[in-house]
Amino acid sequence: MACPGSIRMSEGLPDEAGEAARQGTACHRALRDILEGRDMAAGYMVDGQRVAISDEMHGQILEVAEWVDGQTELGDVLLCEVELSIGNALFPPEQLRFRELIWGTADIVLMAPGRLTVADAKFGFNEVEAYKNPQLLSYAIGALARYRRTFSAAPLITLAIIQPRCGEPKVETVTAQDVALFANRLHDAALVTLDPNAPLHASPEACHWCPAAAICPENQKLTLAIAREEFPMVPERLTPEQVAEILHKAKAIKQAVVAVEEHALNELQLGRYIPGWKRVAANTKRQWRPTAEKELVAALDLIGVPPALHTEPELKSPAQVEKLLKMKPGALDAYTLKPEGGPVLVPDSDPRPALKADFETVQALPAVEEK
Repeated sequence: MACPGSIRMSEGLPDEAGEAARQGTACHRALRDILEGRDMAAGYMVDGQRVAISDEMHGQILEVAEWVDGQTELGDVLLCEVELSIGNALFPPEQLRFRELIWGTADIVLMAPGRLTVADAKFGFNEVEAYKNPQLLSYAIGALARYRRTFSAAPLITLAIIQPRCGEPKVETVTAQDVALFANRLHDAALVTLDPNAPLHASPEACHWCPAAAICPENQKLTLAIAREEFPMVPERLTPEQVAEILHKAKAIKQAVVAVEEHALNELQLGRYIPGWKRVAANTKRQWRPTAEKELVAALDLIGVPPALHTEPELKSPAQVEKLLKMKPGALDAYTLKPEGGPVLVPDSDPRPALKADFETVQALPAVEEK
């Protein structure tokens, strides 16, 4: 909605997830398992890569699950990772394009007679607000259209962002009329994207998840304008106003850098050359093999190893156990595994070997001179 031209700019571009996005997807799958009564797995396959659930991720997932449990009453209908067709609620059948393109997957939809809660779990550092959140309001449109019979009427609709890294859950209460007004705005905004000259509006918020951020001319102008600002190099010499301005603009610069890094990774994956840079596997830490942990804990208990080796609810890390037992590094490798790291961008000077491209670069045909 913030940038109608982004639809045109993004056509044909890959929308591949970075490592942070893959971790977020794994967290969402683990959350769904817990809320649907299954055990959380030690890791999940995302885009062909195994993403391990770290202790930090585990704690965040449990925090979200506890919030959902606290909102759920006996007889409530709880749906997780539910796909909602927002376009069907906004456009008639003859406008098939919008009916197919405007959709989303809601993390949590909680329903009861007279009550509707739509919640989204966020596992990143980029703080998200619930107030007038277009993503949550869009999910509310889809939920109201699809499940109206389940909750009969919803005089109040609760929208929530649960983001453990950013403090307490953010909760906003709206009415069905508020959702209807937003639906009108979304309908009109979608029609604007049909214009081949739909404008581009660069901003830190609009460009954050856009696949075209690395090549968008308006985003490039914004980033260069920020980078060309002249400030004293010594922070202590900055005025309070300059400090505030730099902090405000830093978000746009960081997002532009991330977008270019991901674009470079995609180019290298396709076998294209980025001078001075290569794609390597990220370093990872050893983890206990799923079955080996119980075996090792039992063995350590038998030989009288002090309980300090245990951390609730799991054993300490392999490196920590080796250190506490005064073993040589790697002595417990038979009980461990080292997951394959995802691809990361590094300078050519990095000693790690470059990953092979997924595709061979097609040799360009020789140019034909015009007669």
